[in-house]
Amino acid sequence: MESSRRGGLAGGLVLGAVFEWSCNCEQCCGSACRATTDGIHWATCEEEPIDTELTVSKLQPDCDYEFRVAAINSAGTGEFSQPSEPYSPEKAAESAKPVLVRPLENAAVSVNTPVDLSCDFKLGEPKATVTCGAKCTTSQPNDRHATLRISRCQFEDAGVFTCRAENAAGSVETTCRVRVLQKPTLRLALPRGASEKVTGS
Repeated sequence: MESSRRGGLAGGLVLGAVFEWSCNCEQCCGSACRATTDGIHWATCEEEPIDTELTVSKLQPDCDYEFRVAAINSAGTGEFSQPSEPYSPEKAAESAKPVLVRPLENAAVSVNTPVDLSCDFKLGEPKATVTCGAKCTTSQPNDRHATLRISRCQFEDAGVFTCRAENAAGSVETTCRVRVLQKPTLRLALPRGASEKVTGS
C-alpha cells in the first residue's frame, strides 16, 4: 500500500500519516474497529510510518478490504482520503502468478534456415523472469511477448524447447518440438562408357 506526501495541512510539513483499514467480515475487525459517521468501521494499521509505503500483514482471504490515509503535521491529523478500491488477498495472489496467453507452436524447418518461436505471457507481479533455454536468444520480454530464435538450424538443434515464466507467486511454461529437415536431392549415375545423352519417353 502506498500513499503520496504531496500537499499537506495548514500546519506545514507533513510529518507522518495514519493508515486505516476496513473490511466486510466481523472476524477481521471485531473490537479493534471503531464506527464513524458514515457507518463504516475502521481500524488503525499504523501511525506515523517512516515513509509513504506500508505493508499490512495477516489479512484474511475471502474478505474485501478498503484502506484510507490521513496526513499528520504539527497542527494535528488531517482529513482522511477517500477509501481505496476493495482489495481481496486471495484474488490478488491469483492475479500475481504469471499466465500463459499464447503457447509455443511446433515447427518444421530446413537445415541452415532460421526459426522463430514465440509465445505470450502475462508476467504477473512481481514481474516474472522468462527463460527459454541455452540454444536460443530471447528478446527482451514484456507483459505480452517473448521470442526464441535460432539463426541457422542444424540437425542437432532439433528437439523440444520450453519457455518458462516464473516469479515468487508461481510459474507457467509452454513447450514445442522443432524438426530440422534436409531437402531431397537426386543423383543420376550412368554406366561407364554409356552415352551422356539421356532420353525418355
